[in-house]
Amino acid sequence: MLQINYKNIFFVFALLLIGIARAQTTMVYEPVKPEHIKGKASSTLKNFPVEASFDGTGFSKEWHKSDNLGRTMWISKVSTDKQQAFPKTKSGVVWLLYEFDEAKDINRICIWNHNQDNHLNRGLQKVYIQHSLDGIHWETFQKGAADFFIIPKSKGSHLSGNDFKLDFPKTKFKYLCITADLLKGNYYHDENPQTVEEAELNEQNINYYGISEIRFYQKEQKKISLLPRLSKVSFEVTQGYRKSPEGPRREFILKLEEPLYQGATVSISYKEKKEMVSIPNLIRGNLWLYATISSRHDGSKRESQFLFCVSSGQF
Repeated sequence: MLQINYKNIFFVFALLLIGIARAQTTMVYEPVKPEHIKGKASSTLKNFPVEASFDGTGFSKEWHKSDNLGRTMWISKVSTDKQQAFPKTKSGVVWLLYEFDEAKDINRICIWNHNQDNHLNRGLQKVYIQHSLDGIHWETFQKGAADFFIIPKSKGSHLSGNDFKLDFPKTKFKYLCITADLLKGNYYHDENPQTVEEAELNEQNINYYGISEIRFYQKEQKKISLLPRLSKVSFEVTQGYRKSPEGPRREFILKLEEPLYQGATVSISYKEKKEMVSIPNLIRGNLWLYATISSRHDGSKRESQFLFCVSSGQF
């Protein structure tokens, strides 16, 4: 139970895990542990090794912490020429290769793009993602007819969630190769002359490339009794409003310190009124919830709109 008093408005929030009585297990995404992964790169700038992109440094519960010097991230050397990791992989300006200790069934890949202050443009942009069981025969992940993906640029937040998520049916592989496109490999190369001008003014080399973190997830059935309990919930009132079909809605954020595996019910109390909002069973991601509570003001009916973001490292 979380109680908050904000500008004389009293709110009561209760997050109640549901479904536990109905089921003894639930489906979760478990990350492959760093000790089961090896990495290589087309090049590595000194003190910014490829291992930093998967060993969890600067990482906490699915959030990556920004660093002024990029010390928890992989950064390439200055790269301009075409190159390949293997004869059958794509050509590009830089590449990253990840190898498991044995072939694994993977269901999801998440990437946190380069989150170094004032150097967000080093983050990978247009990439080719390929997988292999033996390092000889390669298959390319596709988005519809396209054989490439665009990794969104990091927002530069102090703590950042993943910028890119690729879900796919269970696929067994031992190797994964990410190759950055020769022409649009990072966000300095976005075909906007102003980007290059700003880089020159700031004395930034546009031919460095980097990412913060990559994680590989396996979908597993887990006993609910073994899952971490939700013990800490934080509440934040933002200054903004969001558009909705019913008009502007004030934004509030609930952040959960532990995964919300089994869904929940949020109880919202506003003066004498109360609203219950259900959160579906989700494994990972962010979820926005709207709640409308009627109240009376000066004898007339007024609709008080509430918007909640339930944000967790893992749903």
